[in-house]
Amino acid sequence: MKMFKILTPVVALALSAGAVLAQAPTTAPTTKAPAPQAPAAADAAAEAKFVLADKNKSGFLEGAELDAWKVDLAKIDTNRDGKVSKDEFVVASKAGTIK
Repeated sequence: MKMFKILTPVVALALSAGAVLAQAPTTAPTTKAPAPQAPAAADAAAEAKFVLADKNKSGFLEGAELDAWKVDLAKIDTNRDGKVSKDEFVVASKAGTIK
């Protein structure tokens, strides 16, 4: 009878552990991430913003045209020529430097 009392909890534990393991998911749960903004749309928006800022239509932002972004000019003007090209503007916009 003593053996039965010892063996019963061991068997019960083994059976319950098997039941828990059998309920583990076989695949990772899938979550749907929000769709990122299309790169072309982001580029178009940044280019439109650049065109509006380029008051003298030189193809660059320079002088007073840069006043809104003076704080971040070192991050935006990657070739350090003192003016911002449309390409530099779009890249900075994608990076979040220009909002």
